[in-house]
Amino acid sequence: MPTTWKKNNTTLVPGDTVYHVLYGREWLGIVLEVEKITGNFLKNRIRALVYMVPGTEYEFYFDKAFSRKVGQRRGWVTTNWLVKYKPDEK
Repeated sequence: MPTTWKKNNTTLVPGDTVYHVLYGREWLGIVLEVEKITGNFLKNRIRALVYMVPGTEYEFYFDKAFSRKVGQRRGWVTTNWLVKYKPDEK
């Protein structure tokens, strides 16, 4: 089980702040865990357990999403949808 994920010279590790490629910077979460998916059509992909930042527009994203919810404001997202947040980018 990996604890990091690397793509395009960017590494995601627990504690990183990320946003969703489709929803933009308003979708803001913190990576809690990174793991490899096994056993279904998504096998050999990596997913991240994300905690949504309270007070943001999508803080209750996992209440409505089709992804795997793991409690309030937490759920799994495949890492191909996530971008590491860098505050100095515009």
